[in-house]
Amino acid sequence: MVPGDTTRITPQSVIEAANIKYPRIRLELVRISKPEAYVRIKDATYLTQSMGSAGAESYLAEVTYSLTAVRGITSVSFEFPAGDHASPGTYTREDFAGLR
Repeated sequence: MVPGDTTRITPQSVIEAANIKYPRIRLELVRISKPEAYVRIKDATYLTQSMGSAGAESYLAEVTYSLTAVRGITSVSFEFPAGDHASPGTYTREDFAGLR
């Protein structure tokens, strides 16, 4: 793959990469209904209670940016139990515009 070429990125490859990088957060692809990807985290304890607010926001941003690199996907709907540091919902790249 040529750097910057996103034509071979698939939603499943993004999920697999996230699960390798963050083994304590098991992300599942529920479905794609363009322009939205639907994902689930059954046990979100580590994300919502252990990573802190900045860590949780970074995770959600990373997954959102990665999935929206797939052609036709512009938002990601996360399903997981809410916690102190993260809440489920639908996110777009614009939601993380201020993240540095």
